[in-house]
Amino acid sequence: MGIDGDMKRLANETSDPEILAGSFFDLRFLAFYSDQFEHGGLASLVRQVLNRKLDKDWRIRASNWEADQLTDKQKLYAADDSVSALQVMAKFYHFMSDEEIESKKSDKERSHSQEY
Repeated sequence: MGIDGDMKRLANETSDPEILAGSFFDLRFLAFYSDQFEHGGLASLVRQVLNRKLDKDWRIRASNWEADQLTDKQKLYAADDSVSALQVMAKFYHFMSDEEIESKKSDKERSHSQEY
């Protein structure tokens, strides 16, 4: 789904449109502008950029994330997702100039603000 879909769903579920006014960035957007990587979600980017598999087990994804206590598997899944996204972003900064990334982020933020 990507971070933009997650943020929209969270805004709808909480009835808080201000969530969408915050800053977030979808790594798939940078992959779109790079000729080094295929387009895809985080798991695809982790495979291409970090040369490892990101566990996206549907049983964990579809588990109850609203439970008062998350399972150890849910915590590991969320942590791996977060760390992997940071590692992929760090690699993008290695492959692309800071200015190029910031320019693309600004382009996306402008188009994002016009969507909402």
